[in-house]
Amino acid sequence: MRVVLLAFLIAGLAAPALAHPHDPAWQRRENAEAMEREADRARAAAREREAFAREQRARTEATIRAMQDGELAGGPSATGLTWRAPVLAEPAPVRSAQPAPVPELTEDAARMDALMADAMARSTARVRAMTGDRPR
Repeated sequence: MRVVLLAFLIAGLAAPALAHPHDPAWQRRENAEAMEREADRARAAAREREAFAREQRARTEATIRAMQDGELAGGPSATGLTWRAPVLAEPAPVRSAQPAPVPELTEDAARMDALMADAMARSTARVRAMTGDRPR
């Protein structure tokens, strides 16, 4: 029984070597055929991608053409205007004959300056009271 099992084990391990005893280059040919099949699959996938890209490009161009002709959303526009690319030009500056009026904030600004100077004087007095005019 053991001899039979050992014989089957040895035959199983030796089978690939015995499969093509008259042709030692069978593995090389097998690899070349597998590589050719893989190359065929890659070429087919590339053709499929190119066809999909062409289809998408045609759809995009048709949509853009329809947008430019105003044919989207049920037909031409009721106003008769078609879509045109916007003209990007800077508008000319508007210059009036009279100068702009001066705002009436000059009195408020002067009052704010006086209040700020008064607050700074009080702050400086507090600091001097604490430090006694010593250098910091």
